Amino acid sequence: EAKNFIALKILLSGWTEARPNDVDPLHNLGLIVLELGDIEFATKCFKRVHELCPKDNFAVVQLANLCFKQQKGRECLDYCDELLKRQYDDPNVVAMKARVMNWMGAYELALNFLQAYIDKYQAIDLFLVVRAEIYEYQEKYNLAISSLQHAKRLLESSEGKYTSDNLQFIDEKIQRLSLLK
Repeated sequence: EAKNFIALKILLSGWTEARPNDVDPLHNLGLIVLELGDIEFATKCFKRVHELCPKDNFAVVQLANLCFKQQKGRECLDYCDELLKRQYDDPNVVAMKARVMNWMGAYELALNFLQAYIDKYQAIDLFLVVRAEIYEYQEKYNLAISSLQHAKRLLESSEGKYTSDNLQFIDEKIQRLSLLK
């Protein structure tokens, strides 16, 4: 499989050289090199897509994720804000922004930001799990457990591909936090 990715990288690299303003091969090349673990080259690809097509949400999401993985908090927040200003309320973007705000020491701002989305989208358990992470980071274990229990109740009333895995994750997290309080 790695050989296939390398072959695709070579093919797409040639395509992007021949057509440097075509965003489709740049998208694909970015994904291929990301799969190969070349974060710097993937970032260059998605930045170029963003330059060529500033309203391309996919490229901005990829850039936010890449910055998150590299712990580039300020850049990650900028990309998240760009998406949210466009009304791109993807739960993963909201969660990423809240996590980064917390890591950067803006604990209360992160909670307030996240609470607005919890109020708006009451059935999204991810927001409750992230809120629990923020509480845990601040060693407020009872509040973290309470948030996880709320997320668990939401998950128990839903059906999805990852529901059982998510429930198991939450149960394990509650058990671990119970030992810390």
